[in-house]
Amino acid sequence: MAPPEFRQAEGRWRVWAASPELVAPALAIARARHDTHTVASAQVELAGLRAWCTSEAGEGLRGRARAHAAGYTRLEWLRARAFLAPRPLAAGYRMRRLRSLGGFLVCERVEGAQGLRAFLERRDDPLRAAVLEELARELARLHTLHGSERGVLVQREGRAGRVHFTGTGARLPLEEGASGLLEAGERERFLACYAHERRAQQA
Repeated sequence: MAPPEFRQAEGRWRVWAASPELVAPALAIARARHDTHTVASAQVELAGLRAWCTSEAGEGLRGRARAHAAGYTRLEWLRARAFLAPRPLAAGYRMRRLRSLGGFLVCERVEGAQGLRAFLERRDDPLRAAVLEELARELARLHTLHGSERGVLVQREGRAGRVHFTGTGARLPLEEGASGLLEAGERERFLACYAHERRAQQA
């Protein structure tokens, strides 16, 4: 189903939203950020929901602006398969004369979370081993389903789990990303757990 389209002075906006009442406030957020000419992320409030907005604006974006709408779809895919991931609230992009000029993605905030790299930089964190084991298991399940990880958050107080896939950002290759901040023994255990889970998932 095609998303609603809105004609504004700065161009035509196409907006997806989790529910109809989120379309107008999401468009207002996007319009307020459309002239930043940069990639930016910030905390926002969307219709009373604590959210996180990633946006990109500027000339010559071409297909990159639509990547935010793809991020919305990836988050839906992850959540439909019982992965921990932020709930997507709205996404869209702006066009003028058939050129993509800016895009945005708004998702519900994962409270108390930090990026995987920031988490791993703290070598003595007591949750380190448990988080790495969970990450290996969830990556194995994700890759078995032919998904790709694009950003990982660690929620220290998570009840259902601590590892959340954000569905956006640069891909985190298994052989680099996480393992670049691991000790040799940690990396071996991580890869062994990953391999064990892949075998179990494919059995």
